[in-house]
Amino acid sequence: MEGFLEIVFFLGFLYWFWPNLFLEGASRANKMVDIVTSRMFEAVNRFAPVPKQQGDSLSTINDLKRFSSDQRYKRILNRESEAKAREAQLYDIKENVPPISNIKTRPLMGLTCYSCAPVSRDSLVNQSTKNLGLKNILNEYPAIRKKGVLTRTFAHFTQCYEATSYNYAYVDSSILEEERVKLAIEKTTAKQVEESNRWEEEYCEQLLVQNERRAKKLFKDMQSSMSDLLFKCVIHPYLI
Repeated sequence: MEGFLEIVFFLGFLYWFWPNLFLEGASRANKMVDIVTSRMFEAVNRFAPVPKQQGDSLSTINDLKRFSSDQRYKRILNRESEAKAREAQLYDIKENVPPISNIKTRPLMGLTCYSCAPVSRDSLVNQSTKNLGLKNILNEYPAIRKKGVLTRTFAHFTQCYEATSYNYAYVDSSILEEERVKLAIEKTTAKQVEESNRWEEEYCEQLLVQNERRAKKLFKDMQSSMSDLLFKCVIHPYLI
């Protein structure tokens, strides 16, 4: 009994590990039995004549059975392949994917103008280039394109002098016409009249004129009276 159970478990393990082994073996056995049977009936039919009313021979029926089973197996395989093909088509992209081109990277140190980065025109192997490193663009280095002894000698002053100047319009007279400025002057005048408790028209006009002059003086004092050139020369050392 124990030996029988061992054989059953062993065969079950083989079937679990190689499921196609028994199927292929059974199919081969069936084919072998069909072939042997057909050969035997052919030998018998050779010596015993077949009656006229008999139909197809047994070998022909067996061939038809094998053919039908093969066709059924092929249909199963075709259905599986068609299902895989339909599943693969779901992941296909209708539009063509554009080719990915490699981006050409720019070298780390390229040739630039002498005024901006003169160090880039030197070799990286040069010891002086390693010591200089990068250039501070706030410092003025006299370039070759600049001519003249004074320009080369007073490089910082020349840079300040050649800096762009912006001439802004004075807004002291135009800003007095703003509605908010007029409203502030009127409120200040009304407050002064209320504090002095004098309601004469002449006195009110006098306070209004004084407040307008005061506002104009405040705007004028807020303007910068320093020269642009002096301001550039004073502020330049703090930027270096």
